Amino acid sequence: MEPNPVEPPATAQGNAGEKGCAAEASNPPVRPARTWFPPPAVGTEDLAEQALVLAYQRFERYCDGLEPQLALSMQTMASQLSRRVPSLESLFLGSRGTPAFVMIAWIAESLLGSQPDPGLLGRVGEAMLSAYLAVRIQDDRIDGDALDPTWSYLEHALLGHSVRLQAGISGRAVEFLVEWERQARRFSEAATRDARMRFDPHETWSDPAALALQGEKFLPMAGPLSALLWHAEREHAVPALVEVVLHLGRGLQAANDFFNAEADLQDGRGSAWLTTLGVKPSRDGVTEYHGALRRAFADRQVEQYLHRIKYHYLSATLPLRFLGSARFAHHIQDRIRALDEACLTLVGRSLGVAAAVESHRAG
Repeated sequence: MEPNPVEPPATAQGNAGEKGCAAEASNPPVRPARTWFPPPAVGTEDLAEQALVLAYQRFERYCDGLEPQLALSMQTMASQLSRRVPSLESLFLGSRGTPAFVMIAWIAESLLGSQPDPGLLGRVGEAMLSAYLAVRIQDDRIDGDALDPTWSYLEHALLGHSVRLQAGISGRAVEFLVEWERQARRFSEAATRDARMRFDPHETWSDPAALALQGEKFLPMAGPLSALLWHAEREHAVPALVEVVLHLGRGLQAANDFFNAEADLQDGRGSAWLTTLGVKPSRDGVTEYHGALRRAFADRQVEQYLHRIKYHYLSATLPLRFLGSARFAHHIQDRIRALDEACLTLVGRSLGVAAAVESHRAG
């Protein structure tokens, strides 16, 4: 079921981001000429779901306004993402996806009440969705995925759109953009170092400072959330928000490394988890990985690694304790339960593969 729009549409070029903006276009909602992404199959009773629906509606209109070549890139990128991700709601609301929209709802209901302005909520969500897609193109390119090289220009357009929205939401664009640039440079430095580490066959992953950088790769998530804090005149809390994102990012990256270890190995990428297993992309294959995982499970290394992920997740709930909503803390508990369940599934499958290989060798 397609949800009914609850805010008037804005043009792709319109100044839809001013604080307390009453200048949204007043014409009635228009159904997009085409669907770029499958619409989220959720209602609007929950605030996180509402934010995603509003962001989806706004982003579809933004896509409708793209120039022909950018629109073509967006269409192919959306098609590829739809094949890789079950749904937008699983990506942005599930316990295994990105918690970005959960965090939007968490901050909004804590500072603006249970029914914040839908126009504002939609702009924050659209800024988050645009930033996410821009960074996803970046990550896929760095990881060596076969992307259309012209997507670099779509990435540029998406990031520019997100930043424009964030600046408008903040209500103090110049001051906000100074902070935004500082965090963008911090992210870029950390992501560059991380990419070089992952493709360095001699990297030992023993430097604590390098491991701490894993959280900084998630700093783009902080931009729209920071804009919401500025809008609520709580910009003094932005450093605490950044700490939340850093702790969360370290946990998310460690979980990604754990669950994507086999793919990383096949693609020649290293990680702290593969190093813990004693597996090297330049030397070992999938069979060695499964055997190493079985030994790590028996030696309780898997358990210790999961404890590290949970530590980062739980640490993310502390810096913004003054926020009244318990939404984020509940999400973290759900994420920890999902982590344990997914780990058991992965290890069980991998142990079976390793045992079968050894049985075949023995035979």
